[in-house]
Amino acid sequence: MTYTVDFSIISLAFLMVTVIFYLRQMKVPSQRNSLFAALLLCGVVSLVFDIVAALADPRAYLLPAWLVYAVNIVFLGSVQLSGPLFLLYTMTLTDAYASMPAEQRRLSWIPFCVSALALLLTPFLGHNGVFYLAEGNVYRHGALHLLLYVVVAFYLFAASVVMFHHRATLSKTKFLVVLAFLGSTLIAMLVQMFHPYLLVNTMANAFALSLIYYVLEAPSNHVDIMTEIYNRAALLPLLQELYAQKRRFTLLVFPLRSLHLVNHALGMRNGDRVLVDVASRLKRAYPKDYRLRLAGAVFGVLIPEGRPVTAEGLTAIYATIPREFHADKLRVQLDVGLIGINSENVDSAEEFLTILENVLSLDRDEHLPAMLLADAEIKSRMQARKALEQALARLGQRRAGGLLSAHPQL
Repeated sequence: MTYTVDFSIISLAFLMVTVIFYLRQMKVPSQRNSLFAALLLCGVVSLVFDIVAALADPRAYLLPAWLVYAVNIVFLGSVQLSGPLFLLYTMTLTDAYASMPAEQRRLSWIPFCVSALALLLTPFLGHNGVFYLAEGNVYRHGALHLLLYVVVAFYLFAASVVMFHHRATLSKTKFLVVLAFLGSTLIAMLVQMFHPYLLVNTMANAFALSLIYYVLEAPSNHVDIMTEIYNRAALLPLLQELYAQKRRFTLLVFPLRSLHLVNHALGMRNGDRVLVDVASRLKRAYPKDYRLRLAGAVFGVLIPEGRPVTAEGLTAIYATIPREFHADKLRVQLDVGLIGINSENVDSAEEFLTILENVLSLDRDEHLPAMLLADAEIKSRMQARKALEQALARLGQRRAGGLLSAHPQL
């Protein structure tokens, strides 16, 4: 059989451009990012070995049988691996992944393990394997070849169930992108079944992965373009990853309280230059930590694996904050505040964000001192919540889903 590899070659070139952009960008360290990286790797490997297998097929009689088997097993195995990876990636777009027990995640790999075992045993099963080599080492479908389509279809169906079940937590953009991936993969799989010489399956996968990258994983989604540090949208996945790993951390918040005066006196352009100068100083001062622009004139540094910052430690940090910043050749005096929030008394990423939002709201109203360690207030609010829950328990005032929730509000 003569295969048409033009589609695969074009798709590989297109996907490699996506990979280069992905490798050069700032990435949020998270399970979702790791799964997308694995999907990209599977896409590249499957395309490369698909092209190699198609070009080698007319000359297979010149090659040893074990090499032909190895090339096709790697190709088909990488395609199969994309199935469970995409299912888990879809789950990370919703609340399903975080709430799914580890045992269920492991069980989701069973169909892939079955197909992988069938592929590994194929050289020893002859016509009864996934494929076999006819005379002259020519590739032919075996009795178990349909198993590959069944396994891929299973993961596509499972991903669609997750997507529709968690429709309320998915944005319209995420929903449409996942739907496009599922639709293009399903159509390509059907075309591949009836016209195996076209090799459109890996092409559809490559373009679908590129669509996911440019829409859902592009740097503009979590990087502030002007300052080239993380933006507010990156904070939640960073917090979720730290909580998932049960790591302690501290968030230092730096509100630039007099930046609006700079904008009024010198113009927005010089105000933006001050912001860039602040971001560059944070990069130098905290090279191994996560620097963020939390709001227009508010910066933050997320410090993982550190001891909780104390009042004395906050004072020492505050003493090192410069008061003079640069806007090209101009020097600008700024009033910079400092707020410290430790993770010890906060139970979840969402609760941590609620506390941060309340702190920033108060700071905008100019109710906070120049330096504040928010932990004492957080602890008192946590104690108040516990006392409220105990009082409700004694009164028997319970909701169907548990006790009335009262999150700490600063």
